[in-house]
Amino acid sequence: MSVRAIRISILVLLFTTISLAQQPKVLAPHDPIAPKVKQPIPLPAAVSGYIAGGPWMVDANFKSTIYLKNIVETSPITVTPVLHVSNGKRYALPAIQLEASGTATLDVNSSLQALGIAPYATLSGWVELQYRWPWAPLCAVIRNVDTTHSLIFTFGYEAPGPLSPQGPAAASRQVAEGLWWKHEANVTGFLSLSNTTSRPMQALVQISDSHATVLGKHTVNISAGGMKTLNLQELESAATKEGGIRVSYTGEPETLLINGGLEDPNVGYSANLRFAPPVRPVPPFAHATTQMGIAELGLMAGAADPMMRFPAGTTFTPYSVVRNVSNAAVNVKPTLWWMQSGGPASFQLPQITIGPYETRNLDLAASLVAAGLKNFNGNFNLVLDTQGNSGLLMAGGSVDQTNTYVFEVGARGIVKSAGKSLSYWSTGNGDDTMVMLWNPADEAQNFIFRIPFAGGHYDYPVQLAPKASRTFNVSEIVAGLGPDAEGNVIPSGIQEGSAKIIGDKADNQNILVVMDSGVYNVRKATCGGSCQNCDGASSSSVITDPFGVVVAMTNQENLTTTYCSGSQYTLTGNSSWSSSKTSVATVSGGLVRGVSPGSLVVSASDPTVPVCAPQCNPYGSCPAYQGTGGSSPGNVCPSSTTVSTLTPLGLTLLFPGIKTGIGAVASMQVSDSTGQNWNGTNVTESLIQRSNTCPSWGQNICSGSSTFPVGQGYQAAVSVNGVITPVGPVFPGTQNIFYDQHTETSNVSVLDASGINSCQAVCTQTYYCNGIPIGTHTITMQFIKALINGTHVTSTEVSKQ
Repeated sequence: MSVRAIRISILVLLFTTISLAQQPKVLAPHDPIAPKVKQPIPLPAAVSGYIAGGPWMVDANFKSTIYLKNIVETSPITVTPVLHVSNGKRYALPAIQLEASGTATLDVNSSLQALGIAPYATLSGWVELQYRWPWAPLCAVIRNVDTTHSLIFTFGYEAPGPLSPQGPAAASRQVAEGLWWKHEANVTGFLSLSNTTSRPMQALVQISDSHATVLGKHTVNISAGGMKTLNLQELESAATKEGGIRVSYTGEPETLLINGGLEDPNVGYSANLRFAPPVRPVPPFAHATTQMGIAELGLMAGAADPMMRFPAGTTFTPYSVVRNVSNAAVNVKPTLWWMQSGGPASFQLPQITIGPYETRNLDLAASLVAAGLKNFNGNFNLVLDTQGNSGLLMAGGSVDQTNTYVFEVGARGIVKSAGKSLSYWSTGNGDDTMVMLWNPADEAQNFIFRIPFAGGHYDYPVQLAPKASRTFNVSEIVAGLGPDAEGNVIPSGIQEGSAKIIGDKADNQNILVVMDSGVYNVRKATCGGSCQNCDGASSSSVITDPFGVVVAMTNQENLTTTYCSGSQYTLTGNSSWSSSKTSVATVSGGLVRGVSPGSLVVSASDPTVPVCAPQCNPYGSCPAYQGTGGSSPGNVCPSSTTVSTLTPLGLTLLFPGIKTGIGAVASMQVSDSTGQNWNGTNVTESLIQRSNTCPSWGQNICSGSSTFPVGQGYQAAVSVNGVITPVGPVFPGTQNIFYDQHTETSNVSVLDASGINSCQAVCTQTYYCNGIPIGTHTITMQFIKALINGTHVTSTEVSKQ
């Protein structure tokens, strides 16, 4: 090594050491790990939903394939694909059964041929994947591959708004920001706009240069359920090599699918246009995550890695383009990270300022020279310190010297998360899948790279030192590494599937790791990314909803969450609990203690739980939100009750002129022992007959063991010769609190000659507060049955004990 090279190395090491010393420590997550529930609770009700994506493109050369992943690990799901052609015509395809954690592929070309469409037809459109499940259970991508020209376009799926024939209830202006770039002069571009609604839509497309100067505008009309493709001719004459795209329309969020690509078929260059992810509403109890920065992993420079088996002499040049999609300038601190002598090394580049809507090429070749890595051969990571969520949109990757091999990488937000899934990998037909991992923490972390298969899974341990990165091919694992720690092996013959990165302690352990991947094929000169899903809470609830508790007594509430993987965890001990009225009840650790009669709401939240993020885009934070919780209304019931008033409403000849129909109604007004006003909607009563002195007609004076809500109006009825006929609702005649009213029905028989008969019934009346008995009373009702046309005869005795 020359003296000059030694000096450069010393300067780089010194600069790196100073830079690291100025950075605050980044700690790995040490959040409590919630235990799995012992008795699973029912899932929320299933709903009809769909995710949509596109475009798919078929012709004599392009082959289009949809890759589906069931992110639910506890249950199979059924998916019904619907192909939408650009002209609005739709074709429903046979349903696909996905096993738990299962994957499937759908050949669009073959599906169209099965419908009678010629294999050489040039068609395009979008795809709707329908399901019934409580949350979006799918992760999916669509790959359009032209091996003749070495072109590949990979698009993800989103869950757009509902299809509504009446139009949006509250239509508003939606804006999507994107970026374009030209790796070489002959690159052109296209934009696809898919209308997922059942009504026509109009969009305005603006193309701008790197300084946000508008180069062209296009008004595009898209038919209901149709798709339009726009050629970006402005790219051919643009004075700059990068710029922005803005698409605006009026309607519901995410009902217009926006995608596109860059290509030069003459050399086999292709890349996806990038658009900023939509802004979603913050879920209840959650808050938007603040990313520690943005990372692009696995950028390749210099000679190709021999393990990837590229033709001899293949070399790569990295690129990274960034656009500020906000209306304020953003300060960015770029840092290069790479592995050197078995450990991580870094170089912090000078801070740059990117103006509003400005697009900037970061010139990674010059950055490597500045870091003393002019002749570097290998992979490195680019990390942008953005001081939180900055609104930056990035596109990066590596291109070989012929512009044929294009390896795109995603721009991943650096955020604490639960497990992250890789929706699809392949090692067959010349494919392999490269996985890149980086530990952003200043602490070592241990992970499990889990590969599920039918009937089990295989765990591949990964240890990452502080700031260390690692790149490996999935073929290394499936080729056979021996049994894992649980004795599992991957069955022979498996050439595709999915995978997941999790902590080494539990599936729901919070981790801090950045992951990216790509399925590449050297023979076909193609490389495509994969959908990445972040596991997390899809729903959370307080178990007893509503609840009841007696004064001076306690009731244990529990907060349970269901992850989008289907697993359920108890958050009770990790949560913060609160009572809306501490004068009525207090709560600690979910234990509710009654203080005084009344109603309240108890709430619980755990800010450490990530929120499920299916269909995570290849940019931005994943998860986007963190924190979950639930609440439940409840009532504190009195410790005892007192029957304060027992008023007979008497006997009534319910059907004047019909001499065999008489019913009896009694009304009881009950207050608690303190005389406080009480809303008794959560209190029920049970009437159980104990004795009856007139079996000939009073068999149903008390209503058996039926339970009725207190404070409700009940249906009166009369039995006429054994046929029970409703009369109408009967409501309390007073506004006293804690009241009840109930209809007692008699089995009326033909009266004796005197026309008068009497009957006594003794009933036990018990009041419950959400199943807790709070008072029992014995009620004796003496009835007189009379047969006088049109005359009302009242009962003479009603007593209480």
